[in-house]
Amino acid sequence: MTANATVDCTGLLTVNVRMIATAGAAHTLTLNNLQQGALVNIDFANTTGANSTPKIAGTDQSGTTIAGFATGTAGTTIDLVATGLAITTGLTFYIQGGLILETATPTLQTTVIG
Repeated sequence: MTANATVDCTGLLTVNVRMIATAGAAHTLTLNNLQQGALVNIDFANTTGANSTPKIAGTDQSGTTIAGFATGTAGTTIDLVATGLAITTGLTFYIQGGLILETATPTLQTTVIG
């Protein structure tokens, strides 16, 4: 990935994305039209010679902007929209989760696995 990317998730119950960072910038993956309860699997690989901090953005089916949070390997919370996930060069992180409704803000709740 050398630039931002957008995936249209209309009608998908499962979304699988593999992002390979080939430039050390902070790129954003945008998942549009996510359905309530959709299972999301993202694998971020950093093959650059520098650290990378990819972010996730998107909307639900009604066009409402989603919030995106992951529980890190140490139990910490990571804001995938504002902060991103810091990935050291040569490493791969796997994120699994789903879109849920919390109050008025749809939230992509995920867990960092590796």
